[in-house]
Amino acid sequence: MQLTAARVAAAAIVGILAAPHVAAAHTGHSSAAVTWSGRAALAVALLIGAVLYARGRQRLGERWPLRRTAAAACGAVAVGVALLSPLDAWAETNVAAHMVQHTVLILIAAPLLALGRPLAVMAAVLPRAPRLGRILGRPRPGLACTTHGVALWLWHLPPFYDLTLAEPVLHAVAHATLLGTAVWLWWSVSRGRARISGALWLFVTAFHAGGLGALMALSTRPWFHAATLEDQQLAGLVMWVPAGGLLTAIALALLAGWLRAGARRASALALVAALLSCVALVACNRGMRPGTRMPEMDVTERHARDIAAVR
Repeated sequence: MQLTAARVAAAAIVGILAAPHVAAAHTGHSSAAVTWSGRAALAVALLIGAVLYARGRQRLGERWPLRRTAAAACGAVAVGVALLSPLDAWAETNVAAHMVQHTVLILIAAPLLALGRPLAVMAAVLPRAPRLGRILGRPRPGLACTTHGVALWLWHLPPFYDLTLAEPVLHAVAHATLLGTAVWLWWSVSRGRARISGALWLFVTAFHAGGLGALMALSTRPWFHAATLEDQQLAGLVMWVPAGGLLTAIALALLAGWLRAGARRASALALVAALLSCVALVACNRGMRPGTRMPEMDVTERHARDIAAVR
């Protein structure tokens, strides 16, 4: 039962891998063989990752939540849909399809992989599992947001975008950096006390990513080689409206969760303060016997003259 999610992910990846072999023949590129070999290598990497994750999950046992295993499996399937399905072949000739592909990687696969913690689970397979917390360090949402923003804008600038389509290896590097920085961003914003600042940095990400999409959608001329203006405007709308709206919604959800947790903590602190006040009052009442006079204040002659002067 513990290997079910990994088996489902592996079967889905194998099914996805069967489709691009036909789709690659219709791309019309001389590098179709290189593209196919890259897809095969990615599929093998995903399958190996699924096996290692399953073994790590088995070693961790019931300590590892099932929802994280399911998230990792769904994240791997999302990567397969984006990079191994016919969507990848279509994205080579259609800018809008390319933006859909990037949206799947950044807003679907990345948060699921961040929730699934694949590195932590696969490290459990090693004889001496390293403590990834020390390796990765504490969450840095600001640095993660900046790094992801640089990668997002860099690979969507006209010279680099056209170059990635001409060079399959560079295209793979672009997808790896987009996915890797997005996973780092989602991991950083979902860790403990970093949630409030993480929500704010997600708003920043939604702003600059939506701004890039708006520039593409409102442009009066095509940015990219062999791209039509209508195709580019549709691609910009994909980045601007659905992607920006989803980022904003997730940021609002994180912020609302932090506010609810803060309200619960404030209520608990108020209850504790009220109880401590009651205990202190009871202790004071018990310490004062009935008929006990309050101690007189020691008023010096100087204080008396000051009080008389005020009167």
